[in-house]
Amino acid sequence: MSRRFSQFANLKIIIKLRLLAIEAQRKTESNITFAVENGSPNSKMPENGLPMKRLIFVQHALDRMDERGITKELVIDILNHAESIDSNDEKRKVAQRFIDGKLLRVIYEDETDAIIVITVYKTSKISKYI
Repeated sequence: MSRRFSQFANLKIIIKLRLLAIEAQRKTESNITFAVENGSPNSKMPENGLPMKRLIFVQHALDRMDERGITKELVIDILNHAESIDSNDEKRKVAQRFIDGKLLRVIYEDETDAIIVITVYKTSKISKYI
């Protein structure tokens, strides 16, 4: 095997490993499972016969939650007990609820087997979203 071919093969391996690392970093799974009812997350136990979904936080959501002091538990609570869910976009939904005079919004994608949290933020610009 020529040296040039060997370098090319090594480069392909490095690129593949890098892509796998990026994909792994993109999604961070939580061990929380949801039952799904009428297209929105619900915390009922599995004995109710509803299909179960995993909850996945993308790295961007985890970073923003950390910056903004928003916990996973709070996000889960909002997903379970949203005051409203906006689904104007085909792909993404927004669960929102008032907390301490601000509107907390959880942007997520509802996949067949998982709920993927994209980002989370608090806003005082309530009239913009309600």
